[in-house]
Amino acid sequence: MNRWLKRLLAGVVVIIIILVSLIGRIDRTPLQDQEFYQEMTQTLSTLQPNVHPSGKTLQAGWEKISITPDYLMPMAGYRMRPSFETVHDSLFARIVGINNGSVSCYFISLDLLLFPPSIKEILQEN
Repeated sequence: MNRWLKRLLAGVVVIIIILVSLIGRIDRTPLQDQEFYQEMTQTLSTLQPNVHPSGKTLQAGWEKISITPDYLMPMAGYRMRPSFETVHDSLFARIVGINNGSVSCYFISLDLLLFPPSIKEILQEN
Protein backbone atom coordinates (compact mmCIF):
# COMPACT_ATOMS: atom_id res chain seq x y z
CA MET A 1 0.00 0.00 0.00
CA ASN A 2 2.84 2.37 0.86
CA ARG A 3 4.56 1.79 -2.50
CA TRP A 4 1.31 2.42 -4.40
CA LEU A 5 0.71 5.66 -2.49
CA LYS A 6 4.23 6.91 -3.29
CA ARG A 7 3.69 6.26 -7.01
CA LEU A 8 0.33 8.02 -6.94
CA LEU A 9 1.83 11.01 -5.13
CA ALA A 10 4.75 11.17 -7.59
CA GLY A 11 2.30 11.10 -10.53
CA VAL A 12 0.22 13.90 -9.02
CA VAL A 13 3.36 15.99 -8.43
CA VAL A 14 4.47 15.49 -12.04
CA ILE A 15 1.04 16.51 -13.34
CA ILE A 16 1.02 19.62 -11.13
CA ILE A 17 4.51 20.60 -12.33
CA ILE A 18 3.41 20.21 -15.96
CA LEU A 19 0.26 22.27 -15.39
CA VAL A 20 2.17 25.04 -13.58
CA SER A 21 4.78 25.18 -16.36
CA LEU A 22 2.01 25.67 -18.96
CA ILE A 23 0.58 28.73 -17.20
CA GLY A 24 1.86 31.98 -18.63
CA ARG A 25 1.01 35.61 -19.23
CA ILE A 26 -1.22 36.38 -22.21
CA ASP A 27 0.23 39.13 -24.38
CA ARG A 28 -2.61 41.49 -25.22
CA THR A 29 -0.46 44.09 -26.99
CA PRO A 30 -2.22 45.31 -30.15
CA LEU A 31 -0.79 43.82 -33.31
CA GLN A 32 0.23 47.20 -34.75
CA ASP A 33 2.38 47.91 -31.67
CA GLN A 34 4.37 44.68 -31.90
CA GLU A 35 7.94 44.88 -33.19
CA PHE A 36 7.64 42.05 -35.73
CA TYR A 37 4.56 43.70 -37.27
CA GLN A 38 6.34 47.03 -37.70
CA GLU A 39 9.39 45.31 -39.25
CA MET A 40 7.16 43.36 -41.63
CA THR A 41 5.24 46.49 -42.65
CA GLN A 42 8.50 48.34 -43.31
CA THR A 43 9.88 45.45 -45.39
CA LEU A 44 6.68 45.16 -47.43
CA SER A 45 6.61 48.90 -48.13
CA THR A 46 10.10 48.74 -49.68
CA LEU A 47 9.41 45.77 -51.97
CA GLN A 48 9.04 46.45 -55.66
CA PRO A 49 7.40 43.71 -57.73
CA ASN A 50 9.15 42.43 -60.84
CA VAL A 51 7.21 43.55 -63.89
CA HIS A 52 7.57 41.49 -67.03
CA PRO A 53 6.16 42.56 -70.38
CA SER A 54 3.39 40.27 -71.44
CA GLY A 55 2.20 39.12 -74.80
CA LYS A 56 -1.34 39.37 -76.01
CA THR A 57 -2.28 35.92 -74.80
CA LEU A 58 -1.98 34.00 -71.58
CA GLN A 59 -1.31 30.31 -72.04
CA ALA A 60 -1.89 27.67 -69.41
CA GLY A 61 -1.59 23.92 -69.43
CA TRP A 62 -1.73 21.09 -66.96
CA GLU A 63 -0.86 17.43 -66.77
CA LYS A 64 -1.37 14.57 -64.34
CA ILE A 65 1.07 11.67 -64.69
CA SER A 66 1.08 8.42 -62.72
CA ILE A 67 4.41 7.84 -60.98
CA THR A 68 3.36 4.58 -59.31
CA PRO A 69 6.21 2.12 -59.93
CA ASP A 70 5.34 -1.00 -61.90
CA TYR A 71 7.82 -3.11 -59.95
CA LEU A 72 8.06 -4.11 -56.29
CA MET A 73 10.02 -1.80 -54.03
CA PRO A 74 10.25 -1.08 -50.29
CA MET A 75 7.83 1.43 -48.78
CA ALA A 76 8.84 4.47 -46.72
CA GLY A 77 8.04 4.80 -43.05
CA TYR A 78 9.56 4.83 -39.59
CA ARG A 79 11.16 1.44 -40.13
CA MET A 80 12.06 -0.77 -43.05
CA ARG A 81 8.95 -2.33 -44.54
CA PRO A 82 8.64 -5.13 -47.04
CA SER A 83 7.93 -4.40 -50.69
CA PHE A 84 4.32 -3.64 -51.54
CA GLU A 85 2.22 -6.31 -53.20
CA THR A 86 -0.83 -4.30 -54.23
CA VAL A 87 -1.56 -0.63 -54.89
CA HIS A 88 -4.26 1.01 -52.77
CA ASP A 89 -3.77 4.62 -53.95
CA SER A 90 -1.78 5.47 -57.04
CA LEU A 91 0.93 8.14 -56.92
CA PHE A 92 0.75 11.09 -59.27
CA ALA A 93 2.79 14.07 -60.38
CA ARG A 94 0.70 17.12 -61.21
CA ILE A 95 2.10 20.04 -63.17
CA VAL A 96 0.48 23.37 -64.05
CA GLY A 97 2.30 25.64 -66.51
CA ILE A 98 1.51 29.31 -67.15
CA ASN A 99 3.10 31.47 -69.84
CA ASN A 100 2.36 35.16 -70.43
CA GLY A 101 4.55 35.52 -73.51
CA SER A 102 7.78 36.41 -71.72
CA VAL A 103 7.83 34.36 -68.52
CA SER A 104 6.94 30.72 -67.95
CA CYS A 105 5.98 29.51 -64.48
CA TYR A 106 5.41 25.90 -63.38
CA PHE A 107 3.73 24.53 -60.27
CA ILE A 108 4.76 20.96 -59.53
CA SER A 109 3.12 18.65 -57.02
CA LEU A 110 4.38 15.12 -56.31
CA ASP A 111 2.67 12.47 -54.18
CA LEU A 112 5.91 11.63 -52.39
CA LEU A 113 6.91 11.46 -48.75
CA LEU A 114 10.29 12.99 -49.58
CA PHE A 115 11.28 15.06 -52.61
CA PRO A 116 14.50 13.53 -54.01
CA PRO A 117 17.37 16.06 -54.41
CA SER A 118 18.25 14.52 -57.79
CA ILE A 119 14.82 15.48 -59.19
CA LYS A 120 15.19 18.98 -57.78
CA GLU A 121 18.56 19.39 -59.52
CA ILE A 122 17.14 18.18 -62.85
CA LEU A 123 14.25 20.65 -62.58
CA GLN A 124 16.58 23.54 -61.71
CA GLU A 125 18.80 22.81 -64.76
CA ASN A 126 15.84 23.15 -67.12
